[in-house]
Amino acid sequence: LFTDRSNLKVGHFGPAGVGHFRPASYGHFNPARVVYYVRRFQFTLPHWFLSIDEWALLLQATEKTQIPILRNALGLASIFSIGENVNEIKNHILATCISEILRDETSSPSKSDRILSILQKFNTPEISLTTEFTFTDQDGREHDTIYIGNQSYTLNIRNCLFVHFGIIVGTEQLHYFLEQTNEDGLSVFIQEKFQMPSYEKYQKFTFDIIEDALDLALLYEEAHGNRHIRDYCSSLITRVKSIKDRTDFNFLKIDDGNISEYKNTLIGLNEIEAQKSKTSQIIIIDISAVEDEIVEVISCVISRIIYESVKGIKPRNSYPVNLILEEAHRYISRSPRGTFLKANKIFDSIAKEGRKFGLLLLVSSQRPSELSKTVLSQCSNFIVHRIQNPEDLSHIRQITPHISETILRRMPSIPTQHALIFGHSVNLPTTFKVHEAKPLPKSDNNQISENWFRKKGFSLTENTETSNEEE
Repeated sequence: LFTDRSNLKVGHFGPAGVGHFRPASYGHFNPARVVYYVRRFQFTLPHWFLSIDEWALLLQATEKTQIPILRNALGLASIFSIGENVNEIKNHILATCISEILRDETSSPSKSDRILSILQKFNTPEISLTTEFTFTDQDGREHDTIYIGNQSYTLNIRNCLFVHFGIIVGTEQLHYFLEQTNEDGLSVFIQEKFQMPSYEKYQKFTFDIIEDALDLALLYEEAHGNRHIRDYCSSLITRVKSIKDRTDFNFLKIDDGNISEYKNTLIGLNEIEAQKSKTSQIIIIDISAVEDEIVEVISCVISRIIYESVKGIKPRNSYPVNLILEEAHRYISRSPRGTFLKANKIFDSIAKEGRKFGLLLLVSSQRPSELSKTVLSQCSNFIVHRIQNPEDLSHIRQITPHISETILRRMPSIPTQHALIFGHSVNLPTTFKVHEAKPLPKSDNNQISENWFRKKGFSLTENTETSNEEE
């Protein structure tokens, strides 16, 4: 771990929110004398870095109905955020959804409000609130105005959506405009053979558009006869709204960023004019203070990005990276809670294939029985402190067939600060004493006999006792 002794640098990403980066330089290596130079910054993980499986993990989407809708919504969010000429795709989606709204059984004010909301966020030069068009009635007369009461107005989509005495005044005109055909008899906007745009990770789009894109995807599905899809996706909609409103997900709501720079930072590299150089020896991402649902997402996305980065380094297997997972039972689950945890499989891939690319894995946990069997089966060496839980002992016996019953019986009685090591790196299972940490972490047991019976008036802030005559 401490190979670059002349210029050891430690990068530290703090909890989701505010963190800090700590580069430390050493002359002669002495771990007991460390001077840190701190530069604070905000930890971010832009949402558009996530793959579809990671989005499913974030939103806890079910596989049968919600993941297809989520995939379509992300595809729509991407397609409406890019500046390329994709108006044909956009026009088809908008025309189909607006036509569906006009035909549903809700009230006219509700229809008008929904269409206005959609066109304020999703629009093209051909289909927007200000788009003007002409209308040919059943008698063959062409009109470029629309009457609201006794007043005539320019014929555009916004004026057609005006509600007069509970009725949308331009319903007939809107149907004519959206379903019009060209000289060859082909529909101008609605395509017969249409394929929904696919979602690709690293395609930038704004976080605020996700909720509206999800509504557009549901409308498009309803337009094709699936009337109950909105009920099936109610939990998905609620989850999107919750994440949008929660401040602890602010690290994810980033619209900008550079994926190449992000990848290099995670593995301690700096790239200038296609030349990469090493800048950091250790990068720490501290997520101990955040909730498990956030930990799962961060760990899966970051691990995948690191894996992609290491695989892309040329020549292959020339830049070793050791990925250390502390409290791994929080995100390497043995029994996933649903199919939306496919993103968790990245740890299985790293354990099985990472070695040939130079990506090593160190898994640390207090509950080995809760970890993925695939990950543990690929571990070559084990360092085991005192374990008393019979389920954990049984799990260790299953994953390490060469371990003897004598060694297993020793595990519940291993003294504090001692551990048992066995595997390919040692010829025989050996018990050893771990060096004392300097400085010591603030993880000692509470001195119950001293702290329980404090006198009344004891100050927790000053850690002193004051005289108090009251009992």
